[in-house]
Amino acid sequence: MKMSKMLIYGFVSLGVMGCKSRDERMAKLSSELDESIVAPRTVDNVMVIGDTNLTNNRNIASGFPISKYSNLRSVNGLLLSREQFVVSFNTESKIPAWTSWQLVAHDIGSTERSESFQSDKILNTFFEIKKQDLGVTPDDYKGTCFDRGHQAPAADRSNSMGDNVATFYMSNMAPQTSFLNRIIWKSLETYSRKLVNDDGRKLQIYSGTILRDGREGMGTNKDIQVPDSFFKVVAVFKSKTETTPMGYIAVIMPNVTADGLDPLSENATACDEQKHGGSGSMARKWGSYVVPLAELEEKAGLTFPFLKNVAAL
Repeated sequence: MKMSKMLIYGFVSLGVMGCKSRDERMAKLSSELDESIVAPRTVDNVMVIGDTNLTNNRNIASGFPISKYSNLRSVNGLLLSREQFVVSFNTESKIPAWTSWQLVAHDIGSTERSESFQSDKILNTFFEIKKQDLGVTPDDYKGTCFDRGHQAPAADRSNSMGDNVATFYMSNMAPQTSFLNRIIWKSLETYSRKLVNDDGRKLQIYSGTILRDGREGMGTNKDIQVPDSFFKVVAVFKSKTETTPMGYIAVIMPNVTADGLDPLSENATACDEQKHGGSGSMARKWGSYVVPLAELEEKAGLTFPFLKNVAAL
């Protein structure tokens, strides 16, 4: 049996396949997918799909963040295992709950940004089968004045065009203001690569979203939730062969304009900044957003067990 067929058949237990037209649509979707897709299975009651075996995926080598609400990030979660990153995707908010990736010198090269924002066929097939819609597309961000904010950065996968292209899948995106995405979020990304390139470190990085109840959605169907803020945990290893981190960085960055305004209630300001840039009262360097790990875990609803006895840098 072809692996792409196994992806489709693995969802039969969800009770969504029945009529002939549905079978035909599933067959069409199956034919569009790469045959390297790993057959779906569950981990702690969370569905796992992807093109890379999760057990051997280096991007989760330090372990899973543990949720206070379920064994993984969310009862609505879906684990997507790719060669370039691992995503715990929240199928209700339609954004990553968290994204994990490893960064070593070999991952950083001279490949230019592909700028090829595109739907993730594997993720969209899950939505098509389970939720009967088309998941997330690049067009969902048009006219919203939110950036399609990379969780795993394109520059962290610049060793090959294939790796770089994968970072532009919408499964790796969440709505970010231009101030967050292009300034403070970017400043920590740049520093992280400096640790790898200049100091020979290995990094295990987790980024994720912090949501607020009742917050307005965005997108074509207004069903993509806009995070209130984003977190990032960067575990730093002395070298690529080390298995115990020497320290970590923990930050929480607000999803606001340069003056700290809510981009939903002050959308005109967010739009102007996205087009023309902006300066304001908010700190522009990542170090201003460092928080104790305990505070990050409380606000994110997660714990990072492998950092229990590790000190902050």
